[in-house]
Amino acid sequence: MTFHSFGQYILYPWGYATIDTEDTHDLHAMGVEAAHAISRASGRSYSVGSASKMLYPAAGGSDDWAKGGAGIKYSYTIELPDRGQHGFILPAQHIESVGKEAHAAILAMLNFLN
Repeated sequence: MTFHSFGQYILYPWGYATIDTEDTHDLHAMGVEAAHAISRASGRSYSVGSASKMLYPAAGGSDDWAKGGAGIKYSYTIELPDRGQHGFILPAQHIESVGKEAHAAILAMLNFLN
């Protein structure tokens, strides 16, 4: 699990090319559960998909390495809020709400695994 800013995305491999993993369906299903949990926690909506298809192809992502190099099945990058108003420098007043979102997402993912 990697947290990054910004954009409100839950991204999974592959980021280096617009090809699907063998288990894209599983990755997407868990990502959707996390997105729903975030929405319930904060009202914010997150888009779910592969990094290369949601944004653009880019090599060197830790989620790609975790999936392809380390063999970790569920590998994600969560792009934290916002959608451009503050960009990479989200004001400190948002720390608590972003923490609650991240917590909700992780709990949803753990419940998905059960």
